[in-house]
Amino acid sequence: GVGYQEVVKSEDWFLDHKYISDQVLLEESIQSYLMIPFDLSKDYKLRACLYDLGRDNYVLVCVFHHIASDGWSEGILVKEFTELYSAFQSGRVPVLPDLSLQYSDYAIWQR
Repeated sequence: GVGYQEVVKSEDWFLDHKYISDQVLLEESIQSYLMIPFDLSKDYKLRACLYDLGRDNYVLVCVFHHIASDGWSEGILVKEFTELYSAFQSGRVPVLPDLSLQYSDYAIWQR
């Protein structure tokens, strides 16, 4: 077919949530989660799972399809996520820089 860009609504996206009781099971579950293929015709290009280890211990795993993100963007994502989480934990408004462009702008330039 012909490639095209579609911005999908976020309302149907969900965070997977799993309870895990030990480290070996956690590592196996994460490996399995990372290996789930994306169906580009219907899946969001980001999926995430929050592993609940009990006693208020959690591991968040995020998987981006390479069509939606790149290595350069990874640092920005981690920095902004850390700021959002820190702001949430401390009850303050997050401080994020204004975006000078969107990923869709870059994709159009590449075309």
